[in-house]
Amino acid sequence: MNSKTFCVNPWLTLHANYTKGYSPCCRFKNNIDAKTILEYVNSEQLTKIKQDLLSGNQILECSDCWRQEKWGYESKRQRDNRTYNIVFQALYKDLQTPQNRFFEYYVRLGNHCNLRCTTCNDDLSSGWISENKKFNIATKPVEILNNDHEVWQHMRDHAATIGAIEFVGGEPFMMSQDAQRDLFAFFVESGHAGHIRIKYNTNGTRLPKEQLPYWPHFKAIEINVSVDGLGQKFEYLRYPAIWSEVEQNIQFYKNLQKSVPALELSLIHTISTMNIGYIGETLQYCKDNGLNIFVNMLEYPQVLNIFCAVPSIKDWIYSRINTIDHPVIKQMSQNLYSGSNHITGSTVLNFLRPLDQRRNLSAEKTFPELIQCLTSAT
Repeated sequence: MNSKTFCVNPWLTLHANYTKGYSPCCRFKNNIDAKTILEYVNSEQLTKIKQDLLSGNQILECSDCWRQEKWGYESKRQRDNRTYNIVFQALYKDLQTPQNRFFEYYVRLGNHCNLRCTTCNDDLSSGWISENKKFNIATKPVEILNNDHEVWQHMRDHAATIGAIEFVGGEPFMMSQDAQRDLFAFFVESGHAGHIRIKYNTNGTRLPKEQLPYWPHFKAIEINVSVDGLGQKFEYLRYPAIWSEVEQNIQFYKNLQKSVPALELSLIHTISTMNIGYIGETLQYCKDNGLNIFVNMLEYPQVLNIFCAVPSIKDWIYSRINTIDHPVIKQMSQNLYSGSNHITGSTVLNFLRPLDQRRNLSAEKTFPELIQCLTSAT
């Protein structure tokens, strides 16, 4: 495509949100105004989005990607264009006529989750909702995608053309287990499992049960375990998870690869101000244990976005990462100073102190070098 803003996702992907809305992508701001998938496909809103992206227009709803690209970091748009280029050209010859089918389904099952990660919120975690209620903080309701939601049947109806399904939460192994099982059984019985890749983004504290017998039949099972640090750093950032228990579950997946050879295991490390200075430890851990790692960049909360930090914090970050031999980390260090430079050390500390008080934690003891930097950063 000649357009500098083109993205495959408005054609290729359906993001089904537990709030019963639809959008082209998990990064897309707001849902399309449509009550059904057919309405979504034929909506004027989606048609305009496609036209704008084909015409080189940067639409507001895709601001996360434009911002990451401006900062020199590979965005989801760029990554998906690269990953799905051949598939897209084969499936979508006509870019003007709406098609009621998708190559990839991104299914957000709900916000039910047992963790209260430092970088998360009540949109994605019922753990955060419970904590907010305990301390009389305004919060959102717990919501889960219903088993009778139309996306389940839509995936059955279009099984022949599905290439991938990604389940996210909340924690996807705490929601819709029977719906996942029944869907997988259908794919296996109808002979479609062999061309479908199943993906999970999990916090690593829960293991699958009812889905397991069906996994060997699929093209691939992709397990991405969120690990934002090791030991006490992990337990602070992914509170109240226990690192040793998550390590055991990672080993469970490694052992499972013997009976499910198509199982692909990776750790997802989301870079924030809290852990960027310690990324070397996690990279070495993955190397020592034969684990793949995908390094992701935190967008929100902005207070922990490394590209928004003031230069003195960035100087400390740069000193910790500029010698690390990893392509994404090199990219970050080269473009670190291209952001907005407005989040001070006191702003970060003011964000952390209430969490420490509520949870009986100590950022100072867990991240001493970082806290020393933040204390002197203005």
